Formats: sequence, C-alpha cells, structure tokens
Amino acid sequence: MTQSISFIIFVHPIFLLVEKFARVHHRSMLLRILVRIPVVVLVWFVALAIPFFGPINSVMGAFLLTVVVYMLPLATFMYAYRTKAARQVLLFFILMILFYWVSILHSSNLYIYDHHHQSSFSTLQDHFDTF
Repeated sequence: MTQSISFIIFVHPIFLLVEKFARVHHRSMLLRILVRIPVVVLVWFVALAIPFFGPINSVMGAFLLTVVVYMLPLATFMYAYRTKAARQVLLFFILMILFYWVSILHSSNLYIYDHHHQSSFSTLQDHFDTF
C-alpha cells in the first residue's frame, strides 16, 4: 500500500509534464490515461532491468533524496504551469534546499573535526598502562 502511494506521489509530476508535452492535459481522462501508460511501462521496465536495486537505491537515496523529493516535483510543476507564483515558490524552495545542504555539510564537518581531535582508544590504553 505504501509503495503504491509513493509511486503515485513521485510519478504524478512526471505525468503532468508528459501530459503537457503531449498536449492532452485539458482533454478527457481516457486520453490522459493513454499518455500515462508509457511512463508506467518505462518505470516497470527499469524496475525489472535492475534486479538488485537495494544497494544502488541506498547510494542514490543518500545523494539524490533532496533533489528528487523537493526539486524535481517543483521544477516539473514550474515547467507545466509557467506562472509567476510557481516561479516564486520554486525560488523559495531552492533557497530552502541550499540552506538544508549547507547545514548538513557544516554539521558533518563539525562531527568529523570533533571525532578527529578526540583521543583514540590506544592512547587511553597507553594512559591506563602507566598506572
């Protein structure tokens, strides 16, 4: 159930983009469904072509989660609905994502710096051997 909902949420902006490209976004639902079928088939084919997707998904998720979750839907929305309000929302979220990445990089650098400058176990063991 969760995977179905996730698929719908993540693929819906792509559906909007494909419908806009095929110029059926204001037509009947039957035409829109016919345009969406190739997208679903393409996603299905990619899922079958990569059988061991777990490790690949972990690496891609670590690096691309923010881009795919926040930026791709907004970019496709902005492309599909080219309005001034859509551009303002996209600019706000771009700034938010940049702040997010800067804060993650800063906190990871602080963690690495603190971890590097703490004494290691061997140093503590040498200290206890002197007693």
